[in-house]
Amino acid sequence: MRTIVVGALATLAAAAALASVALAGAPGAARPTCAQADGDFHVALVINHADNTGPTRCVAFNPATPTFDAGTRSISGEEVLALSQVGYQAVDFGGSLGRAVCQVDGEPSAPGGGFTTRNCLGNPYWVLWRASSSGGWISAGSGITNQRLADGDAEGLSFGGS
Repeated sequence: MRTIVVGALATLAAAAALASVALAGAPGAARPTCAQADGDFHVALVINHADNTGPTRCVAFNPATPTFDAGTRSISGEEVLALSQVGYQAVDFGGSLGRAVCQVDGEPSAPGGGFTTRNCLGNPYWVLWRASSSGGWISAGSGITNQRLADGDAEGLSFGGS
């Protein structure tokens, strides 16, 4: 089974690194800072590069946000990343798999000809995580476009690999 962005083979080191960064950016911790941001709803974004650095951002959204779903009051994971203004590249794997994150803040370097479904998920690769406002971090089961994040949730990206 092809995995998108995350898989069962994500390294324990990547998970541990994200967890240590997430202490500052997890939904419970990020909410007071996010509550001061403009917008009706807020999602924390935690990014962990290979060198264990990366930004933590509060992403505000409202009903006018393009992927806003009024029933769940949520937006797509890719919308969270786009609204954060962090540079990224993604490739569409189609259907229920959605788009995979191939590059964040220039990591890794883009291959000649750019990213494709054949080279997006190299080793290492970006691992996608999510945390609800009522739970801990779990790896996502599909691409970033298929994730829905609501007020108080958190999205995490960790550069790891199998």
